[in-house]
Amino acid sequence: CGQAFNLGRYPINLHMMGSVRKSYIRGCAVHRTFNRAIAIHGVNHFRVLNNVACDNMGHAFFIEDAAETHNRVEGNLAMVTRSSPSLMNT
Repeated sequence: CGQAFNLGRYPINLHMMGSVRKSYIRGCAVHRTFNRAIAIHGVNHFRVLNNVACDNMGHAFFIEDAAETHNRVEGNLAMVTRSSPSLMNT
């Protein structure tokens, strides 16, 4: 899952959704992805809880602009995270 060398092609990608107070990703597993695992961009009040990312390229759990607020990223596990020269320099 995820498309290598394509920005924004992540297995789980929350994009420009604004405030999502009752939304969450909980207890999911993402493995063997070629482009990050979970990306949050332009989303506030979101929860990423107790997920696993294994064998991914780039950041496993990625908050894109740092302008996102009141998000909770807790209890997650990232392992076998590989570098990727194709992703943004972050």
